[in-house]
Amino acid sequence: TNNAIRFWGSESLQSKWLPRLATDCVSSFALSEAGSGTDAFAMKTTATPSEDGSYYTLNGEKLWISNSKEAGVFLVFANANPSLGHRGITAFMVDASIEGVHVGNPEKKLGL
Repeated sequence: TNNAIRFWGSESLQSKWLPRLATDCVSSFALSEAGSGTDAFAMKTTATPSEDGSYYTLNGEKLWISNSKEAGVFLVFANANPSLGHRGITAFMVDASIEGVHVGNPEKKLGL
């Protein structure tokens, strides 16, 4: 997450999140979905812009996200333009405290 923001994030995202990620905030990379696993091209999560274009509404579910209980922010992948197929996929920094974010119970799995 840190490198994604560092290399491809806007100046605004960098100034907001990089200091926190270096000191007091854990992040999670939210790509996997039940029906697609890590096959991003099969992603069902969508991102719909508001009428005035000032924000997006994300709709979907992510699973098997390491550090999700501890995360203060999620790098969430969603398709903002499904008509473009995989070329419509983009990433969003989502504050864990925002309304609508729900972290489920941990899965019993290998690894983190």
